[in-house]
Amino acid sequence: MRVPLQKSKPGQALLAGLLLAVALLPGLAMAESAINPSVDATVGIHPMLTLTCSPVNLGVWRVPPRTTGGTTRIMLDIDHPELGTQVYLNTKVAKAQAYADWDADFGTCTLTQSRALDQSSATIKIANNRLLKVDPADLSFTNINRGRSGSSIRVDVYVPTLVKIMNGTATFKVGGGLTIPQKIEFVDHGAYRTSIRPMITVDDRMRD
Repeated sequence: MRVPLQKSKPGQALLAGLLLAVALLPGLAMAESAINPSVDATVGIHPMLTLTCSPVNLGVWRVPPRTTGGTTRIMLDIDHPELGTQVYLNTKVAKAQAYADWDADFGTCTLTQSRALDQSSATIKIANNRLLKVDPADLSFTNINRGRSGSSIRVDVYVPTLVKIMNGTATFKVGGGLTIPQKIEFVDHGAYRTSIRPMITVDDRMRD
């Protein structure tokens, strides 16, 4: 049986085209995607200035057991480094010649990475530096035993207040003072280290 071919009305043809287009749109939205979970973000933070310091060495001293004569004060004076160690008050002490490799010596601090102009001055401050208590220490390079806990030996640490900068760098000495008490017993002989480290701050006064 032949079905007569019917002519489409203009409106029907337009509708068919619209329906076809709508039917294709969902197929375009199904595109494939790729995932890469290995992308990192990195960042670094670095100090604008760097300060490194070597320790102050107050030496090894021969002190006999004693109960009289007062305290002994030994100084490494940053204002007169050419004088070396100076002994004040009670002078009944002597350098231990057997430990010459561990003779008293100034510490040294070096500031780097400054952007300040040459010959400009940086300010220096220090905290936790007075009458520092000491703890027994294992200083193998001295070949002497540990001191005793609770020793009344005291240490001071000193720095200058200003230092000149040249080519972004400045270097200054760190001095110290050692107070040996009047009463010294055999158990006091030995090696010690300060129980608290002083904090040194240098400011080149550059402001961004």
